[in-house]
Amino acid sequence: RKETARYLGYGSNEPDEVILKLMDECEGPLMEACHPAFCYGVFDIVLCSEEKVVLSECALELHGRDIVKLLQNCSQAVLFAATLGSEVDSLLRKLQVISMPKALITDAMAGTAIEQICNDFQKELSIQFPNMQQTMRYSPGYGDLPLAVQTDFLATLEAGKRIGLAVTNSNMLSP
Repeated sequence: RKETARYLGYGSNEPDEVILKLMDECEGPLMEACHPAFCYGVFDIVLCSEEKVVLSECALELHGRDIVKLLQNCSQAVLFAATLGSEVDSLLRKLQVISMPKALITDAMAGTAIEQICNDFQKELSIQFPNMQQTMRYSPGYGDLPLAVQTDFLATLEAGKRIGLAVTNSNMLSP
């Protein structure tokens, strides 16, 4: 609830009773709609130049000074993608027609849910690779890493086939 309130713009303030009641009403339908899935790959870093990172065994290249700075002292990179599933998108579209407040709250709760899935995955990585230090998560569209890399990123992970995740023409992930 606290993280959802943060996504809703409350900062450290507590939402009022009306919002808390709406959160209660939104949680069940969201949890029913959620079918979380993720996929990942571990790649050796074979080149880290001034503006490009090249990974082993794939055609994906990551361009940008920010990603280079993040990975410059790393020997491997873990690429991963996660989704809550298409039923969450369907629920949000339905709520946008019948109740925008519920749609907004449900969307914030979905954001919280996907972040939790990503956090849990990172904990799993810590167990799987106990002697490796993790960097922060970094996604296409952060800093100067172009959002347009999403298509190649998902293709590298075979995310469409593995978890049903696709990229729209405007480089947004779906679902």
